[in-house]
Amino acid sequence: MHEGANPFTAPETLVRGIPFAATLLSILLVHEMGHYIAARRSGVLVTLPYFIPAPTLLGTFGAFIRMRSPVTDRGALVMIGAAGPLAGFLIALPALWIGVATSHLGVIPDVAIQLGDSLIMRAAVAVIHGPIPAGQDLFLNSVGLAAWAGILVTALNLLPIGQLDGGHVAYALFGAKSRWIALGVMLAPSAASRSRAAPSPPASRRGARRAGRIRSVLHSGSVAAQAIAAPAFTPLKRLAIMAAGEVAAGGPRGEEDRLVI
Repeated sequence: MHEGANPFTAPETLVRGIPFAATLLSILLVHEMGHYIAARRSGVLVTLPYFIPAPTLLGTFGAFIRMRSPVTDRGALVMIGAAGPLAGFLIALPALWIGVATSHLGVIPDVAIQLGDSLIMRAAVAVIHGPIPAGQDLFLNSVGLAAWAGILVTALNLLPIGQLDGGHVAYALFGAKSRWIALGVMLAPSAASRSRAAPSPPASRRGARRAGRIRSVLHSGSVAAQAIAAPAFTPLKRLAIMAAGEVAAGGPRGEEDRLVI
């Protein structure tokens, strides 16, 4: 649909989505193969990647592999966790460069979706297109959009939470203390937003506002703790992973099974 295709009225236009799908799936595949190769080199039994289709704007919930044997060495867990994002980034970066170079500048319409800019994105746009005139913006093509999404997913996957890659690395480095790191990461946005709050209320209302803030923080902490204790997946993604894993393994997971996104 980003390229004007409508699969419902004109199915033949689906071929316009090939650049986007090929770019995004290549980033995901190389990411997972980074995990796979690092795990095999460390003597860990793993499956080949599973891709999870989804009716979303990206068309997928991502991909994962399953470790079928325990990781007994912390150094190996760090290498397995870090190999995926590094490998995927090596594909996403040139894809982003190509996408930005082949995209065009245009006047911003009244209704438009503006994507957030990472430092890498800003650097690529500045080098390739130079300063953007006022009232204009860069309109990414399919390759650029897929690369942008790949870099975003890679960045999110590095958060030290649950079964994300960053969570594996944090657990290998800090053990059980990594849960406190994850809790801090999840509460940091709330703390940052509160630091930019309005000026202090009158003295007669401060007690009530302070009690409200304490309840809000405690509630956020309980939600974060539950998210840390469980795998960091949405319910749909968790169900998809469980189903795909059981079909591939011919039964439910054993205690030694782990997921690597």
